Amino acid sequence: MDYSKFDVEDFATDEYFIQWVKAPDESSNTFWTAWLSKNPHQKELIKKARHIVLSLEIKEKAMDDNAFIAGWANISKHIHKTHGVVPMPEPLSKPHTRRWFYAAASVSVLLMLSAAVFYHINRSVVITTAYGESRTLFLPDQSKITLNGNSSIHYKPFYFTSQSREVWLDGEAFFAVVHEHNNAKFLVHTDELAVEVLGTKFNVNSRRGKTRVVLEEGKVQLSTSHDVVVMKPGDLADVSESSRDIKMKSVNAGDYVSWKSNKLVFRALPLEEIALQLEDNFGYMVEFQNVEIQKKEFTGAASSDDIDGFLKNLSEVFGLSIDQHGKTIYIKERKENPGQSSRP
Repeated sequence: MDYSKFDVEDFATDEYFIQWVKAPDESSNTFWTAWLSKNPHQKELIKKARHIVLSLEIKEKAMDDNAFIAGWANISKHIHKTHGVVPMPEPLSKPHTRRWFYAAASVSVLLMLSAAVFYHINRSVVITTAYGESRTLFLPDQSKITLNGNSSIHYKPFYFTSQSREVWLDGEAFFAVVHEHNNAKFLVHTDELAVEVLGTKFNVNSRRGKTRVVLEEGKVQLSTSHDVVVMKPGDLADVSESSRDIKMKSVNAGDYVSWKSNKLVFRALPLEEIALQLEDNFGYMVEFQNVEIQKKEFTGAASSDDIDGFLKNLSEVFGLSIDQHGKTIYIKERKENPGQSSRP
């Protein structure tokens, strides 16, 4: 058998390979060890095929004639519902009839195996966070991701260890990417762009039709349908869904990743933008009395575990009346005390 041209599905359905994976002996171990030493580039492929065989846990069971007919009846009912009438087989009395049914059973097993392999190859792992929740996880390559509140990320484990490691993000996440010896790319996809890196630390925020990337360490390349830009540490890049143009500026990257330590850091940020962060990450709805309040700029820091304290601080700094009812926050100009003098 020429295994050099086999792909993952070929190995996962090969009888000799399955036998070696599930019940190795001296002969099969010698053969596959020698084959791998001559084909070291197939090591990753063999690893994936082994994982498929072991995860399927197929147990072969002998079926007597009556059990087979009962099983065929169930299959026939299903096919009848979707494709039309399928006749029930007669008792297995003739050798050629018996062979036909066993052949049909073999085909059914192969189809189920192929479907299981297809599912395993294409399945996605999805990780999500609730409002106000942050979560740290490790990808198959040991790259570390910290998800901010109300965010999700997904990837396909089967393809993740190939030449291109890819994840899809909706929300905000901080990435600490491991550099692979084969320089495998790491791609983060959002609706607006693709972020390509080797080994680096960066933050991606993808919300409201806009993606913002802040690079803390290393180097990343951003690609849209209109533009390609290489970022350096301390760069911030904004991309909108409408234009797909990349706008760059220099910032203090630490301010944009402070949320990982349960801190909120703002530098001359308008209250309307702070309100958007409260909505996106914590699920609050903020209503302003007027536009003038929205434009007020705040510089300072707060704990993300104490939103009430943060709102009280805003109230004192700007002389505002801030009321909270459930998840809705009302921000108004504070009414002057009738007994208080209005003179400066």
